Amino acid sequence: MGVLVGDAEGRTRAVVADGALTEILTARGIHTSVEHRGLTPPAAQK
Repeated sequence: MGVLVGDAEGRTRAVVADGALTEILTARGIHTSVEHRGLTPPAAQK
């Protein structure tokens, strides 16, 4: 089973949301793995 979290700009909201979701699932004993596609580091966005 998989869960995809995304946002319109693809920068920060999805990263924060998947971080929170990962913490919740891990606390409940559910194995998680996270992969970020196309994430641009803030310094490179200028």
